[in-house]
Amino acid sequence: MVSFRELAARLSNDGVIQLTHQRISQLSRDDPAFPPVVQIGRSKAVDYRLARPYFAGRKSRQGQRTDLKPPARHYLKGEERLKVATDLKRRYEAGATVRQLADETGRSVGMVSDLLWFAGTTMRPGSLAD
Repeated sequence: MVSFRELAARLSNDGVIQLTHQRISQLSRDDPAFPPVVQIGRSKAVDYRLARPYFAGRKSRQGQRTDLKPPARHYLKGEERLKVATDLKRRYEAGATVRQLADETGRSVGMVSDLLWFAGTTMRPGSLAD
């Protein structure tokens, strides 16, 4: 069993990874795959035989927040883009405004306008102002 401070030093000396004891403490709190931690007095300790393989197999993502996932971008391509564009064209020609279509579909006004153009829609004058 080694303290987080000692763990950071050993991992560095073994050439596994360069981490501070503060970062190790943060990982122990946030990562469910982290090896079991034991409280010894005011310090926390971990079994080095379990911790070394954990850190050796861990992918380094420097400069990236690993606790936040960016929202998945959904790009319309091919048949899906054509299907959405023709549906928007049908609704636009039935009298809906670009803003109404944007609100209903959760897309931006610019995206709806681009899709209408893609579908070959003849735009009404001032339809983006509505």
